[in-house]
Amino acid sequence: MKKLMIICGLLLGAATFAQAQLKEKAENKVKDLKDESPEAKVKELDKELKLRKDQKIKLVKIFSDYDKTQKEIMEKAKTEDIVIIARKRIKNRDDLDTKINSVLDKNQRVAYLLMLGKQSEEMKKKWNEHIH
Repeated sequence: MKKLMIICGLLLGAATFAQAQLKEKAENKVKDLKDESPEAKVKELDKELKLRKDQKIKLVKIFSDYDKTQKEIMEKAKTEDIVIIARKRIKNRDDLDTKINSVLDKNQRVAYLLMLGKQSEEMKKKWNEHIH
């Protein structure tokens, strides 16, 4: 009987620990999403691309427009087909990349493409870790 109580206590402790870990992960994701303002996105790009002041101003506007369009698309998601929503989001993302590239100079474009490739690899890695 004593062993059974100890085992139950250990299981309860492990479950509590796992719950706390999941809650902490979720809180960190929310924190990350909160700092996705257009200014924060431009600041991240600036670290890699060494943007000029005029480029930063243009990019803040581009990201603001992108976020507004994404929000509008997602609000319609309640009533539209998921495939249509996905296509609209992909087109909006493609438009964003086109607009960003129009602001960047040649060297910055190359660095931006490399940065996107690196991000894509990181996302694939996270996805593979998630499904395994």
